[in-house]
Amino acid sequence: MSIRSKSKLINICSANPEIYYKDIMSLDDEMYEQFRLAKKRGLMPEYLSGPAYMMWEITSLCPQKCIYCYNSSHQKAEELTSKQLFDVAEQIIEAKPFNVCVTGGEPTTREEYFDLLRYLSSSGILIGTILSGVNITKAKALKIASCAKAIQISLDGSKAEIHDMLRQRQGSFEDAVNAIRYFVDFGVGVNISFAATKINIEDFPKFHEFVSKLGVATIRTQKLAISGRAKENENSIRPTKEQYDEFIAYINNKSNKKGLCKIEFGDPCIHIKSGLDYNLAVLARVSSTGNVGISPYFNIFFGNLKTESLHNIWEKMKNGWSNPDVIDILSKDTGISNCEIVDRMKKTLVV
Repeated sequence: MSIRSKSKLINICSANPEIYYKDIMSLDDEMYEQFRLAKKRGLMPEYLSGPAYMMWEITSLCPQKCIYCYNSSHQKAEELTSKQLFDVAEQIIEAKPFNVCVTGGEPTTREEYFDLLRYLSSSGILIGTILSGVNITKAKALKIASCAKAIQISLDGSKAEIHDMLRQRQGSFEDAVNAIRYFVDFGVGVNISFAATKINIEDFPKFHEFVSKLGVATIRTQKLAISGRAKENENSIRPTKEQYDEFIAYINNKSNKKGLCKIEFGDPCIHIKSGLDYNLAVLARVSSTGNVGISPYFNIFFGNLKTESLHNIWEKMKNGWSNPDVIDILSKDTGISNCEIVDRMKKTLVV
């Protein structure tokens, strides 16, 4: 059974259609539960004719060098040219995903960023973007707010001392806070991502109060993904079990407290669980070099957009979770239990 439209996927897979219009940064157990119910009712599709969600890393460059970065952003790579970027954007529009998250690296370091947002959003696709706050002026914030319906800014502490140390760039905290204020002033519901590390996790209650006063809509957080640069720094930044227990207990007690912004504690393993349990790829990651992968957390790719079309790569990838090489890698070199991803891959896998 091939699913060829948003409405058809909604009708077949979900009694709660709104879930499919969530932005990619907030996928959670609700989606997994809808897949479980669809399978129980005999309504689960064999595959999707195109990705429902896309995460597009338009650059790997970043003026910061976060010590926990899951994809080691900051390094120069053989990135897509300007012409290739817009060719990929056209293919994404043809694929008709529910939404596309434009990210990096720091996406604003590509001069094409604003034109790409405009081009994608003009097609009716829900656009989200993840920013550090660097390079964001009030004028740029207005441009972004006119295109992106989901804006996420990364902030990792209630004060510069914590945030700038984790980001390895002085002034990063001020940039992020200013960007948040710009978007809030424009009436945009800003979401904040908080990377929980051994260094900042105990600051979270103060952080929660601080960003609530800034007027943000939601804090999004999860257990630290041990991949990319976080693997190099694991011993110094991975929270202890006791720290995680206190962190999660606070979230359970305060996530909907009046006067404080909402907290979403996500499970980064959801797309992996649904993939392995139901052999259904719903997400496509496009790297800055054009590689197309099945997960943002693992370097498992099915082709490159410099030499193949998105359609042809998806044909190989749509049931990619059942690929023996993928199953072997995930069973031997990764951990995806208890809401935590641990990547032990020694090299990139190209299927």
